[in-house]
Amino acid sequence: MNVKMRIVAASYRQSDVTVELYGRTEDNKSITALYYGFKPYFDYVEPDEKCITEIKNNPEFIKMEDKKLFLEGKDVNVKRIYIKSPWKVPELRKICQCQALAADIPFHHRFIYDFDLGSTVEIEGEPAEGEKGNYTTDLVIEINTVKKTDDFNPQLKIFSFDIENSISTREIFVIGYSVFFNGEITEGALTG
Repeated sequence: MNVKMRIVAASYRQSDVTVELYGRTEDNKSITALYYGFKPYFDYVEPDEKCITEIKNNPEFIKMEDKKLFLEGKDVNVKRIYIKSPWKVPELRKICQCQALAADIPFHHRFIYDFDLGSTVEIEGEPAEGEKGNYTTDLVIEINTVKKTDDFNPQLKIFSFDIENSISTREIFVIGYSVFFNGEITEGALTG
């Protein structure tokens, strides 16, 4: 199955660390595209042996790779540290006293950067039949390959709202909203 989609949002599922891309296809179907197997990582600049040992003994540790990165005008040796859980990166980056790189990038953004994706992508994949009940989109697919493609503009559903409230009394006066879809605008307000 080959699908082109405009990415509207990205996230990840914690239970099995699956990247989730949400968007619309060229023919305006809502889609969730799932990528399994992308691992969270960060880089340590020239860590010492004590640091390496401590990281390797951490239960989150998966593997380590030697890399060279261009940093501040020169090539430097780094250790790329792969771990199990994206939400543990901020904690693990503090284990060693050396400089940590790429540790402050949200996991789903890291996926987009590493695959050099734009806002529109072409996905080769298969329907994720076992996942359909977990999402409300028209299509749910498992990504085999993903790459940039030419831009296109599907019909997006745009929801905006404004909340008027009182901080001192903690009262909500009104929530105004507007929905734009298929060239039509629906407006409303909730009071209370």
